[in-house]
Amino acid sequence: MKKLLFFALSLLSLALSAVAADSSETPRRYIPSLIRISDDSAIADLEAEGAKVWHRRGDIIIAFIPDSPEEKPGSRRGEDSSAIRRARRIPGVERVERSRRMHLSLDTARSHFAAEDVLTGKGFPQPYTGKGVVVGLVDTGFDPLHINFLDENGSPRVRKFVTINDTLAEKRVMTTRAEFEAVGTDNPYEWHATHVTGIMAGGYDKNGFNGIASDADIVACSSLLYDAGILAGIEEIVDYARSVGKRCVVNLSLAGYLGPHDGTSLCDQYLSMLGEEAIICLATGNAGDTYNALSQTFTEQHPTARVRIHSGDWVQLDMSGATDIWSVDSSPLRARILIYDEYTREVVYASPEQDASADFTYRMESGSDSEFARYYDGWIELAGDPRDGENGRCHLLLQYDAHTDIKVPDKSWARYNIALEVTGPVGSGVQIFADGQSSRFVGFPGWPGPHAALSVSDMAAAERVIAVGMYNSRARIPMVDGSFRDAAFPPMTVSKYSSFGTFIDGRTVPHTVAPGGSIVSSISGPFLAAHPEAVPETCAVENVGGTDYYWDSNSGTSMSTPYVAGFIATWLEADPLLEHDDVKRILLASNRHDYADPENPRHGQGWFDPRAGLQAVVEQACVTGLCPDRNNPSADCTRPRLEYGNGSLRLWNPGRHECRLDVRTPAGMVMVTYSTAAPAAEFPLPSGSSPLVLITLTAPFSTQTLKLAR
Repeated sequence: MKKLLFFALSLLSLALSAVAADSSETPRRYIPSLIRISDDSAIADLEAEGAKVWHRRGDIIIAFIPDSPEEKPGSRRGEDSSAIRRARRIPGVERVERSRRMHLSLDTARSHFAAEDVLTGKGFPQPYTGKGVVVGLVDTGFDPLHINFLDENGSPRVRKFVTINDTLAEKRVMTTRAEFEAVGTDNPYEWHATHVTGIMAGGYDKNGFNGIASDADIVACSSLLYDAGILAGIEEIVDYARSVGKRCVVNLSLAGYLGPHDGTSLCDQYLSMLGEEAIICLATGNAGDTYNALSQTFTEQHPTARVRIHSGDWVQLDMSGATDIWSVDSSPLRARILIYDEYTREVVYASPEQDASADFTYRMESGSDSEFARYYDGWIELAGDPRDGENGRCHLLLQYDAHTDIKVPDKSWARYNIALEVTGPVGSGVQIFADGQSSRFVGFPGWPGPHAALSVSDMAAAERVIAVGMYNSRARIPMVDGSFRDAAFPPMTVSKYSSFGTFIDGRTVPHTVAPGGSIVSSISGPFLAAHPEAVPETCAVENVGGTDYYWDSNSGTSMSTPYVAGFIATWLEADPLLEHDDVKRILLASNRHDYADPENPRHGQGWFDPRAGLQAVVEQACVTGLCPDRNNPSADCTRPRLEYGNGSLRLWNPGRHECRLDVRTPAGMVMVTYSTAAPAAEFPLPSGSSPLVLITLTAPFSTQTLKLAR
């Protein structure tokens, strides 16, 4: 099993989109989309055209547009053949964004910076394990019945499992063990979601590989990882948390490198709105050593940028993917497509220059362009928009699907490279992004080269997210046969793969960097059943009730992100009133900066310190009133509630539950403990005590920590 995780792991999930309930019929396919509307009537019109509208926030909807609508009487075949174009013509539709496809991006980790203290309660009023909090994720390859996700009675901690097929606009919602057993997993070719969830919330602690928020409720969503499906999955998590009255943390161990990287895409705007209800943690990406970006300011000496496009493999015979081009302001750009001869080191083909001061689409096809056909079989398309409606920047998109059999003499790789030339006015500039999966960049001789300094996922530019990078966390990795092998990277160093960047508005990510190198966590049982050859490479096995459950080691920001998400769940347990701004403020203030190589930009804004963060949460918690709200008719009135007045604590306990009150200093020292099952009781606070105290109310079904400033 591959031990270093890159975000290009999940191509096989595309196969799921071809599965239909009735294999004898070709299922109707949909284009996952995000649409801004100015009139609510547009929703009905979209649905009348066959679109499925799943969710809405503000004026942005998640919609699935039928790719091949049924012919209507009187229509001419081929008329308005573009589904996106037809949707844009509906009155009240302001903007349609076709979804981008995202890519997949703990024993020793818990020892860093006294993180284990959070889980054991050392120095705190109580252990914090995410109790009363919902943790969720959108991913692929989830095993809901792995023992890591069962409670001590063997019942699932997974409260909801949703599978979404983005291109068929279908979803399945499961909530019972019988349903989990029937489906097994969303994707037997993947293990990623099981590993990620184990880090964030795994509860099996007999082998030391348990996760962080081990008492949290789990909501897992899988999809084909188009951004519309990802956002719909987050909505499912938020809906569940809202239905049970709990706070939630969402983990996205995913990345996509196309987009403006300024937070203005409809995906990023919708993600930010979701951040008003959930704390969203996402991976920056694993492209920190990959040249996926080119940034250039146009000068008199260099009014033009050039870059060669490299395929996902080293031979470059098959070229497919996309390149995103954005001006840094509203200045129009001009561009043309080049073909570069790797052998003679010269340009052998140049398309006519296209001017993006007006909309255009230019397409080259080998079937109709004999000169292009000398080098490639396939097509290349360049489209331009002079002014993006969300950010005012000029935008061009290059897409390609082309093959060549011509190789450099006596070599195994392609002789010809697809290249791009972009020109703009002096004083302006351009940012160019490869898709990061099917293609990346290499330098064009004589021109400023591409770089990794903006290698971060576009989703990390959304306003209300926590973007997480990774450092290497262990030197040796256990193996299932009892041996050990050395990790590939030195521990306690920032990973060279960890993506980073400074956005056009000056914001810097990652917001924090956490353990992500060689993290041991649960692995999907259905995946191993389909891939028995991977079993000898796993790290541990436990036989429980006659079933073997496995753990494995993997690396990436996919692993560091759920580590942060799990600990943020413990922060919400301590203070359920924390909002995104509170969490980010505490996280940034508690980040550590005592690491080697401090000038390395991959460190972002510092290393994650979960204990220091929880300490700040506990000290700053402001829950001092009633619990639960007696003025809320839907509240459970039998639950204990606490009031403070005139130097005394008053406990109201109509259900006559066994209650214990621990009064502590902010540092965690117990000053006094009270116990009672009386329906009402009053307790004095210790005289001469600190003006700031923490009160832990422990009842049979809940534990609450309250801060009291007298």
